[in-house]
Amino acid sequence: MLRDVMKKKTRRNIIIDFSMHIKRTIEVFLILANLFCLYMAITYRIIWVLAIIILNMLYYIINLKTTRYKDENYKIKVLERKLLEDESHTVFNTLNIISYFSRNDDSLARKLIVELSTYLRDVLKNDKEIVEIGEEIKTLNSYIYIQKIRFEQDLELVTNINDVEWVPKLLLLRLIKLSCKINIINQKEATSRLDIYSTNNIDNYVVTCKNFNKEEINYENFNDEFVKFFKEELMIKYKANLTIDISSEEAKISIYINKSYLGEADV
Repeated sequence: MLRDVMKKKTRRNIIIDFSMHIKRTIEVFLILANLFCLYMAITYRIIWVLAIIILNMLYYIINLKTTRYKDENYKIKVLERKLLEDESHTVFNTLNIISYFSRNDDSLARKLIVELSTYLRDVLKNDKEIVEIGEEIKTLNSYIYIQKIRFEQDLELVTNINDVEWVPKLLLLRLIKLSCKINIINQKEATSRLDIYSTNNIDNYVVTCKNFNKEEINYENFNDEFVKFFKEELMIKYKANLTIDISSEEAKISIYINKSYLGEADV
């Protein structure tokens, strides 16, 4: 199923295909134009050689831009695949928990199956890059419920949304997963909230946590593969910044994205 998901075209794939088509068309045109300019340079004036140089310079500029798009698209595909691999741990561990509760608590096992099904459907459905905020919150709630059962935690997250209707798919989920990996919002007695708001054409996604034990924070995971891949994906796709600020009283994990990099929503 993951293989089928990864084969689906995104908007960026369409851009690459269109760019490659333009590139081939330009190559044919340049061959003909170069032959024509060479003929004119030989027959009439040497200044026509400048036209050849200019046309070739334009070609190489366009070719460089196409190559950049192609390289970025490849990097994004690799990052998305690696980030999806992280989901396998959640799935397999949850299946083990379901197996346990199926023998001890049928109702809880059924509830876990429903939440895991919702979670998997939303994570593996790769047809949109930008989704409605309500859809992303639904995926996030399923993940939080699963985590609470898996680790027997009182993981509570208050969500405040203001002037934001669309969000990059799986962004909120990965933001919360990152917060859990470094052991902040999932600490016992910790109080956390997720603020989503827009200011000056910038969408802000901020997890704020209080009443946590600073000594229990897993600083080693600040630079683990998941965090690195997530940061790189954000930068390549949206030129976004991810920051982690921790003081003795408050911890904040923030993502800032300029709306101009989000493009149009896939309705």
